[in-house]
Amino acid sequence: GELVVQFTHSQSRPVADLSVANVKLTPPRGGKRYLEFDVLFPPDQSNPQGKAHWKMDSGGRVETLAAGQRGEIRMNRTEACESAEDEEEEGDEEYESANGGESEEKQEEAEEDDGDVEVGYEEWNKVVGLWEDEHRGIQIHGPRTFPEVRFTHSKFRAVKDLHVTEVKALRAPTGKAAVTFRVSFPATPGGPATESAVWLVDADGTRVVHAGGRRVQDVLTRPRPRRRERDTMSMMLMTRAASKAVGLRHDLPPYAAGDWCLPILHTEAALRQGTDYLAQTASYYDAGSPPPPEL
Repeated sequence: GELVVQFTHSQSRPVADLSVANVKLTPPRGGKRYLEFDVLFPPDQSNPQGKAHWKMDSGGRVETLAAGQRGEIRMNRTEACESAEDEEEEGDEEYESANGGESEEKQEEAEEDDGDVEVGYEEWNKVVGLWEDEHRGIQIHGPRTFPEVRFTHSKFRAVKDLHVTEVKALRAPTGKAAVTFRVSFPATPGGPATESAVWLVDADGTRVVHAGGRRVQDVLTRPRPRRRERDTMSMMLMTRAASKAVGLRHDLPPYAAGDWCLPILHTEAALRQGTDYLAQTASYYDAGSPPPPEL
């Protein structure tokens, strides 16, 4: 029959405000199946959507996703349970009923055809985080059971016009943990109302994009920490008055200079990095002192 979930008590919200929707049993996977459902309640400051997604296994471990934040709850049974055998049989009947009477074997065959392999927790941690190329950046977050993807920046389109759906963690053909999702965006003039592309990004940053009948593969990288860039600029500013090696970074402010002086600066910078000059000045630098003026 129909699966029903209801709250018996809660320390954070009145039970009367808690309703449950979209209850389902997931297909068998790795000898386990999960109960998933949405918890609905009046919106507030902590959760403006008034919604949370729960995924619970047979051991009482619950993964939650609410207001973009993931969490984990451990629950215990409060009543004596039937034997494991009876419980498994009852679960089989409920699952088959909830899935149109299909057998477990057929569901497993469908999963094999789909190529959907469960991704482990440690593997998934190699996928989440920030990825970027020279044109755009994405952030992958959330648990592997219901991941989320958002664009952080793009040189081609406004981020607000990039809508991500159909996000799923899986194992890529390369064997690496990966995430796949669909990106929808406004079409160009004269085309359909919207266009879309399907992305797959694995733990090594390999990206495969299918769009408009074409397949494109390239590589995303982890962004360079901004603090490192600030530290580099700070060091250049601090040493500007004492160093003549500005020709090495003439393309960065505040060292932008005219073309007429760059050969001179490059030559002087090369001399200052030479073995003879470093041998004469190294002892002063090691002692934390500047070299004498004649050097």
